[in-house]
Amino acid sequence: MRNLRRRIETLEKSRRTKRHAHQGIAQKVMSWLWLDDAEQLIRAYGAGRVGRPLTEREAATRRRCTEALERECRWVGTHSIRCNHTADINEDIIHQAVICVLARRLSLEQLELCRSGIRAAQEGRDPNEKESAAIEAYSSEMVRVSQLAGFGSVAEFDALLRSGDVAESADRC
Repeated sequence: MRNLRRRIETLEKSRRTKRHAHQGIAQKVMSWLWLDDAEQLIRAYGAGRVGRPLTEREAATRRRCTEALERECRWVGTHSIRCNHTADINEDIIHQAVICVLARRLSLEQLELCRSGIRAAQEGRDPNEKESAAIEAYSSEMVRVSQLAGFGSVAEFDALLRSGDVAESADRC
């Protein structure tokens, strides 16, 4: 039993290390792109989910993203973009794109008010007027981004974002 526990711990540690590396690659890929590209990447992801053809801008952004991903994979010693963890990296890129879009569309003050409003609700008190407005602005933006990404609901999209520990990435922005 002890050996099994050690083996599981080793595998979990390895997975966390790889996940952290993938998130780092995703951050670097996003640094190669323009701010407007983040939304186009989310749109391209949504196009793939719903089966619609990419627009010219989405295709160009996806191409730039692929080139940046290939550069970063080579930089860290991965032979090509077609490596086993490419799906994870692409998911991490979508996470980074969402963070960029939210950071661009909402002010720092709104994000802080949103966080304090959520904290207030968790503590059992009602958010104040400004906190409620910030939460509403954040919720509206998440609905919009979820639709761009081809999801029927924010809850569905949120499940994807949480699967990749996006909170960890958000702390680094």
